[in-house]
Amino acid sequence: MTISTYPEAQRIKPPIPREDLIRQSWDRALVLGLHPEGIGASALSEIDVEMGELAQAATKVINATASTLDGTNTWISFADAQGAITYQWSANDSFRKEMDRVNVVQGAVIDERAVGPSGIAIALASSQPVTVSGDEHFNPYWRKLVCAASPVVHPLTNQVVGAVNITCLAIEENKHLRIALRTVVNGFQQILASGMRSQQRQLLDAHLKSKHITKCPIITVDSNTMIIEKDLESQNFTHSTIREFTQNLRPDTKHGRLPNGRRVTVVRHQGAAGEEFYSLVFDPSEIYPVLSNGQPGDDSLSKAYLDLKLLERAERDTILSTLISLHGNKSLSAEVLGISRGTLYERIRRYNLVEFE
Repeated sequence: MTISTYPEAQRIKPPIPREDLIRQSWDRALVLGLHPEGIGASALSEIDVEMGELAQAATKVINATASTLDGTNTWISFADAQGAITYQWSANDSFRKEMDRVNVVQGAVIDERAVGPSGIAIALASSQPVTVSGDEHFNPYWRKLVCAASPVVHPLTNQVVGAVNITCLAIEENKHLRIALRTVVNGFQQILASGMRSQQRQLLDAHLKSKHITKCPIITVDSNTMIIEKDLESQNFTHSTIREFTQNLRPDTKHGRLPNGRRVTVVRHQGAAGEEFYSLVFDPSEIYPVLSNGQPGDDSLSKAYLDLKLLERAERDTILSTLISLHGNKSLSAEVLGISRGTLYERIRRYNLVEFE
């Protein structure tokens, strides 16, 4: 990426970040013509935020974690998908006042295009967790801080619905910051998962089951909801278009072409109450996992899966989808599945779910 077009940017010497995500964010900020010295506390825009469903969830999750951070210089916030802080909590009044002084308050919008690299801005822009420390911040007012942030992804739609951020003084950075962040994010996943209706859970299970046996992009749809992969978002598929396509399928149809000409493999799923929903697998020439170079891979895992009895497959699929949807949290997964942690570990070994061992 070149920044030679911008004379102002040529005079800025970025720090050497610990993570590529931060370096890339600095590059984007400089290309946009942002200058660190031009970004002060007043650079943050503020909007009126309502105590919506996600903010209420943030209140529950953050308050549950807060007791472990009492007495420290710690500030926790939740921002929506646009970067607007909808909920905040501070371990002490003096640290809250410090954050207020630089205008990081409820309603402030932490947008990468306005304030450059920061925890919330990078987490939302990259959809990945990140820790920004000291002079890795673009805003000079934040260079005494360390910010650990992570996107919050909805388990059904796979869309980023916001970001959690935990901030402390850079001189006090420690491992507990990241532990607390994981705890808060896991709490969000639990609340979002528990809020799904039974049919939504079945739809998500069907989608994850299909994803486990193919690297191809997939759309899974029922009468109310569509789960679409990021690789397909640019194709402008709508729920009504995909739903109409599936409703016009004959019972024996296994392949078809969407209105835009894209060829798909049709996978049917049956819900507990008899309702039918569909996964549409794009590029059906790859049904089993492939290596990154595009050559057919070792299909031993696929063969092992096919060798399982029907009930074993169902149990394995349920365990796998639960672990994936809850980001590998075994305690929560065992609770959702209604089994002990010991039993869950035994099933993970039995079904060779090596990524969760």
